[in-house]
Amino acid sequence: MEKKNTILPSDEIFTTSIRLTVMLILFSHKKILLNELKEILQLSSGNLDHHIRKLVNVGYINTRKSFFPGRPLTVVEITSKGYIEFKDYLKKMKKILNQIPLD
Repeated sequence: MEKKNTILPSDEIFTTSIRLTVMLILFSHKKILLNELKEILQLSSGNLDHHIRKLVNVGYINTRKSFFPGRPLTVVEITSKGYIEFKDYLKKMKKILNQIPLD
C-alpha cells in the first residue's frame, strides 16, 4: 500500500490564505510595516489583526512598536521559530506537490 502524504495538524495555522501569505512575505523579507502588510493584503485592520494575533500566539511572528517622527509604527517580523516551522512546512508542501503528475 502506498504511503499517503498528509499535512500534519501542527500546520493548521498555515491553512488560511491570509496567514500563508503573511508568512510567505515575512519568510522572504524578515520584517514589514503593519500598514504595508495591510495594503498588500487589502484587509481591514480588524481582519489583519485577527490573523496577526494567531501567528503571534504560536510564536511564529512578533510585533513591535517603533516611533517615527510624529507617528508610531508597528513592525511585524518573523521569529526564529516561525522561520524554521514555515521552512519545514514549505519543504513538506514541495514534496507533496512534486508527486503530482502534470502530464
